Amino acid sequence: RPTLDAESPACTIPFIQVYQLFTLERIAVRYKVDGLLGEGAIGAVYLVQHTGIRKMMALKLLRPELMRNPTMLTRFEREAMAAAHLDHPNVASASDFGRKDQGRFFLVLEYVQGQELRTVMEGAGPLSLARALFIARQITSALIRAHELGIIHRDMKPAHLPSETKTERIGGKGVKNGRT
Repeated sequence: RPTLDAESPACTIPFIQVYQLFTLERIAVRYKVDGLLGEGAIGAVYLVQHTGIRKMMALKLLRPELMRNPTMLTRFEREAMAAAHLDHPNVASASDFGRKDQGRFFLVLEYVQGQELRTVMEGAGPLSLARALFIARQITSALIRAHELGIIHRDMKPAHLPSETKTERIGGKGVKNGRT
């Protein structure tokens, strides 16, 4: 896993990511950045540790070029509100949302360890019927709860589903796009 250690002369993160991490640290000083989890059309998601409670979390940072797009800002804020109010065992919960120093928005979500379901499916081949039904029941249960609250997931796909041994969760890397 890439790390950024100010005490070490060696850095395992490419320059652009170092710049993003320093920017991120200025935005949310209560989170220590541990590495980049992934990037998408809306932003980048980082593995962070909350410095006060020492808990690993996922922090989604909106892309700077989207800060001038009112539609994207509204969508990102709705995503945060949806994630904060959707309480379900198969949904990664949100714990923080804000706009700091440089005006960039961030959303902090529960970090769910595990491979993306897409990676599991590609590596293992077809899932057994029992495993597929196990996953489908959990995803369906989470989506039913979301729909009861008027939340629509706008980008449901295996790449956005962390696969755990005991449970499947929606948006574990913070890529849930809720609409209320």
